[in-house]
Amino acid sequence: MSYDRNQVLWTCLLTLESLVSAVQATSENIAQSKPVSSSHYSYGGVPERGNDGNFDGRFGGGSCVLGEKTLADPFPWWQINLQAPYCVELVAITNRADAFQWRLHNFTVSVYIEDPTTTPTAEAKVCAVYPGTVGAGAREVLPCGSRVRGQYLRIQKNEMRFDDALQFCELEIYGTESSLDVDTSPRTGSFFSKTPAHRLAGTPLSQRVGTRIQCGLSCDQIPRCFGFNFQAELHSSKGHCELMLNPGSDPVHDPSWNWYHKRC
Repeated sequence: MSYDRNQVLWTCLLTLESLVSAVQATSENIAQSKPVSSSHYSYGGVPERGNDGNFDGRFGGGSCVLGEKTLADPFPWWQINLQAPYCVELVAITNRADAFQWRLHNFTVSVYIEDPTTTPTAEAKVCAVYPGTVGAGAREVLPCGSRVRGQYLRIQKNEMRFDDALQFCELEIYGTESSLDVDTSPRTGSFFSKTPAHRLAGTPLSQRVGTRIQCGLSCDQIPRCFGFNFQAELHSSKGHCELMLNPGSDPVHDPSWNWYHKRC
């Protein structure tokens, strides 16, 4: 029994590693050269170094962000504006290699719809929490626990030790640009992308009549729901809705239906 459990765990780890590798291999780093800011910086470690495409692990190489703690800023942060809403799937952060490597420890990566620097009440959606310490010069890949939608991503320290700082040399972000075809994020955090004139085949989890938003809200409440087929009624915002499982195939052409895929 112990061997079986270990085998299952090992298989899960290999599967996760494969998924992460696939995302990185087929996705564009949406962070590079986007507008950035920080609570403050020290010794020339300006926020623009954090997404300039320079992976040099030496601070002298002009690659690394550095923000020491101060009385006015006890938990420094670094933030990026993706310039459009994205469904963020994972981030990758590269640590400094030449000195003070231990500083990249115990931090949270959060995503926001609104800019938290101008809207302090903006809701933080946590992508990942990293409680440990990233190795010297290491590139740590952090999949979001659940894909989160937003335009602003912030990394912030949760703990500051003596002589500590927010310090890293590159942050990459991988995700897909969000479609607002059906957006239930104010209530559920989810959004759905539309494939017109297509329908996902299979046996529905459930069927109902309602609006697209109502269908999206219903799908969001069912973890197994992968999306929904929607057939609009004439001269009405309502239609026939089919909540669907994760498909074994792609949606097929059907002129009277639209397929809505849950993205986040």
